[in-house]
Amino acid sequence: ETLQVRLYCEKHPLISLELIKQCSQKLYGANYQENLKEISEELIEKILEINQKGITLYYKNLLERLFVYKNAADVDEKGYTDVSEFSPLILALPSQTSKEEVMCSLAAGVKKVVENISPRGNELYFKMAAHICGHLGRLYKASTVSLESMKNSRESIRWCENAETIMKKGGFEDAYIYHMYGTSLSKQCQDAIKGWNDELENCSAENIEQLEADLEKAISKFDEAIYAGEFVRGCISKLSLLMEYMKFLMKWKKIGSADELQKLSAEQRGYIRDIDDMISMLDDTVLDGKDRSRLLNLQGKYKSEIIFNNYGKAIEYYTNSIDNIVKKKGEDAEELYILRSGLASSIIGKYFQNKKNPYLEMEEKDVARILEALEKNIFSTVVLPDRWEHQRRCNDCYRWLRIAKQSTTAVRTGIKVAEKWKELQKEAWLRDPRPYYYMAVLNYLDALDGYEDSL
Repeated sequence: ETLQVRLYCEKHPLISLELIKQCSQKLYGANYQENLKEISEELIEKILEINQKGITLYYKNLLERLFVYKNAADVDEKGYTDVSEFSPLILALPSQTSKEEVMCSLAAGVKKVVENISPRGNELYFKMAAHICGHLGRLYKASTVSLESMKNSRESIRWCENAETIMKKGGFEDAYIYHMYGTSLSKQCQDAIKGWNDELENCSAENIEQLEADLEKAISKFDEAIYAGEFVRGCISKLSLLMEYMKFLMKWKKIGSADELQKLSAEQRGYIRDIDDMISMLDDTVLDGKDRSRLLNLQGKYKSEIIFNNYGKAIEYYTNSIDNIVKKKGEDAEELYILRSGLASSIIGKYFQNKKNPYLEMEEKDVARILEALEKNIFSTVVLPDRWEHQRRCNDCYRWLRIAKQSTTAVRTGIKVAEKWKELQKEAWLRDPRPYYYMAVLNYLDALDGYEDSL
């Protein structure tokens, strides 16, 4: 009954601790650490009992600050933020099992409520419920109990799936939900990779096929996180997973040099293309010190473990592959899309490796090769199957415009590329100001050349 009264307010941690001690002593006659789980579950039960048909902002903030967020400062005015750990209360519970039981009690309770109410007028409840289910998934993923690893992985994915279901029923989109789901699926892939690394000789083509199917599921969730606004975290998580998988795959296929990259299937070469694209996109993004350090580490591994520090061989490989496919299938073959972009990336990489800036110091012949390859990709008639393919082609537009500054290519060709970039963005519901910037600058230059229609 006392919960009907507005007693909750933020207090100093030492005062809060003393209040918990007194509650535990009066309710259970025991040390608070021994009964923290019981106190937490009783509090959850009472709050959910009061909020069966909806929830006020007051109770929403109370539950999230106690059981989800690391501290009050982590919560923005909408109640959402970038949280990497768990709340002090959850961390204070004496065992992993007790942490899971308390969060499961909360997640099961809010899930049951939102299954029986309408999203209309209950947006706060649905957003809170989705976050709580997602954080329970994170808690299972973070478990270090090796004997329960398979069960924890399944539970992690199940609760993240519940979070996504609630989010969709609630009619909103949240990048954190997608990212939490992606990391749970990614952990499943990483565990499988680790297992097969220990039994490489027993890993079959069917096992690789299943692993890649699971990999695609994780990647799709990271892509959703990227498009919903979590660009840096989504890209780095996706990049890390693909790097780990490609390192394992090349070990399984016994690829020891750039010459042997031809052992990869077209789809697997596509993963290398994705890695290169994400490194390129992140390189052009403002990152904090931690993310920049992670990117530099992944870049180093990419150069040494995926392309073997040999851009010359990679360029030769891509050039020969392109020539062979054009002879067999013509200029519109779907495989050429990945290979042309790979060729451009390898030429750019060669300059970086030689301590030169490819966007200022590139030789004329290399500029011409890159522009030709990327232009064919940009205006290709190959149908783009998903948003990530649109993002890839947008990245090709950006690289073309940067490299073209060193050429004598007509300004009007640049305008066409920038317009194509804008068109691709609209098709995929992407938001990036750069194509508009290039269009404005290039049209201005075109007007200076006497083409008044560019004004």
